[in-house]
Amino acid sequence: MDNLTFIQKLIDTLVWPATALVMLGMLRQPISNIVESVSKLKYKDLEVEITKKDIKKLSPVVNGPHENALDIGNLKYIKSLAEISTTSAITESWQGLEKAIYVLAGVDRRQKGDGFSKVLLSMKETKQISDSTIDLIRKLREIRNTVVHLDSESFSEKDAVGYALSCEQVKSTLTLMKKVP
Repeated sequence: MDNLTFIQKLIDTLVWPATALVMLGMLRQPISNIVESVSKLKYKDLEVEITKKDIKKLSPVVNGPHENALDIGNLKYIKSLAEISTTSAITESWQGLEKAIYVLAGVDRRQKGDGFSKVLLSMKETKQISDSTIDLIRKLREIRNTVVHLDSESFSEKDAVGYALSCEQVKSTLTLMKKVP
């Protein structure tokens, strides 16, 4: 193989990857805007699509006098944690909600044989929890999974605090449901 043939083969091999990298560099900003607004995960029959806007759609579960029942100390902790890491703040909020759900269900986390979805389903069957609360819990879980596994960069401190407030409101709803026979 002479030098000219070698150079031609080298160019043929490198031209497409180089073109792809140049195009990616040129379109980096538009691509990042698209990725910020939509995260989609598809695996076999399971398809999950989460957008940052989902946090803003979360409506308060508890309205009225019970809003004062939110754990203020925990909220201050979450706010300070959100300043450091939004992922940690969202994860911490979710863990508190998950613990409250297991307490209401009467399931010890360490000894639970069923997954979280089965615990929710059994609570629904025994009418310990309403459908709207289950839907909100599932949405909160999707957001938590998105932040932890896919994209934590697009969530701000304000989003993390909003998520924590939603978790606290669901926890207070669960507490109220537990008190009502």
